[in-house]
Amino acid sequence: MKKILLSILFLAGLATAEAQTVCTPNTNLKEPGMYPSNLPDAKVNVMYSEVIQFKFPKDTSAFGGVADIDSIRLARVDSMPKDFVFECSKPRCSYLGGENGCVVVKGNPKADMIGNYTIYITGQAYARYGGVPLPPQDFTRSIELNIVSASALYANKKNVSNIFEVKQNQPNPFGNTTLIEYSSPGVQAVSFKVYDIVGHQVYNKEMMATAGDNTVKFERNNLKSGIYFYSLQMGEKLITKKMTIRD
Repeated sequence: MKKILLSILFLAGLATAEAQTVCTPNTNLKEPGMYPSNLPDAKVNVMYSEVIQFKFPKDTSAFGGVADIDSIRLARVDSMPKDFVFECSKPRCSYLGGENGCVVVKGNPKADMIGNYTIYITGQAYARYGGVPLPPQDFTRSIELNIVSASALYANKKNVSNIFEVKQNQPNPFGNTTLIEYSSPGVQAVSFKVYDIVGHQVYNKEMMATAGDNTVKFERNNLKSGIYFYSLQMGEKLITKKMTIRD
């Protein structure tokens, strides 16, 4: 019965999405993925509406090679809180390979719905290998949503910074991997870049920050030892700090 209700709600969301633009894709996202990794908390008796951004991959592995993705369709959503809906920015939740897209999760949480939900989004990728169409490839992504009481939400918000701040990477110096913590006043796009000592950009990543504390993991890969500079930019605010790589 629950699966039937979820399917009805999902189809209702698709119909609404076809009638109007429910969200605007973030075209600044360059790395394939789903942003943010976790949804902001939902408060009991307060209408909830949050956007999930996607950057869909343009290719996938097949037969030891690379297959071009023609399109991706978000086909099913499971384990949503009751009476919540999932609405896509495009009709039938269908996107081209390499395209940016977004969906809205919305609903009216009640007291009997308090708890943690892992929402599963299942899609199908349609690809070609050497010009030959391949069978659809299923994939599933998950995202967490907490429904909390007003008192719990207030306690959580006391730990949320209302300004954009970036901490020194730890450890520093580092050999292979370092972590950079930063705080954000809300769900916003963040650009993370690394430069060498003469100012050449050696790394770039576009991300979606969640409200509160966030962490970037940076791996050295093939970079030589020496002094580097990393910057995080949110809107017009840019913060740059120095870090050192050692063998």
